[in-house]
Amino acid sequence: MNLGDFFVEVLKTSNKALQAIIAIKTKESMKYRLKKEAVPFFKDNLKTSVLDWDTWTKTYNVDEKALEKVEPAYITRGHKMDETGTSLGGWRHDGGGELEFTIHFPSVKMREHDMFSKGQVCRELMDIMQADVNRFYEKFMNDEQDQQ
Repeated sequence: MNLGDFFVEVLKTSNKALQAIIAIKTKESMKYRLKKEAVPFFKDNLKTSVLDWDTWTKTYNVDEKALEKVEPAYITRGHKMDETGTSLGGWRHDGGGELEFTIHFPSVKMREHDMFSKGQVCRELMDIMQADVNRFYEKFMNDEQDQQ
C-alpha cells in the first residue's frame, strides 16, 4: 500500500466512523427539525431537536409544513485554502505525514455551531477518530512489514 492509498483508507475509515456516530446518535437515515419560523411556538426541549418523521408528526402532532430535512454530515478530502486551492496534506521535510480533511455539518445553524464546536460532541468525535486512525495506522504498519 502506498502513501496515497493509505491516506484514502484513513479518510474512508474516518468517514465510516463519522457515519456510525451519526447513525448511533440519530438511529435512522432521514431526520427533521423545526423550521426557524416554527421554533418560537415550541417548548425549549424541542426547539433544536432532530427527530424522525413519525416522532414529529405522530408523537408531537407537528404539521409537516413546520419541519425541514436535516442533511447528514460528510467528510471531504483536503482543507479548502481559497476558491482555487485545497491543501491535501502529505509528507513534511522534517519527518512525518499529514492528511487534511474537512468534516461538513450542513444542517448545523450558527448558534448551534457555537454550542456544538465548543462542546463535548466535538471532543467525543475527535476521540473516536483518533482511536480509528491509530488502529488503521497500526494495521498499515503491520501490513507493510508482512510484505517485506
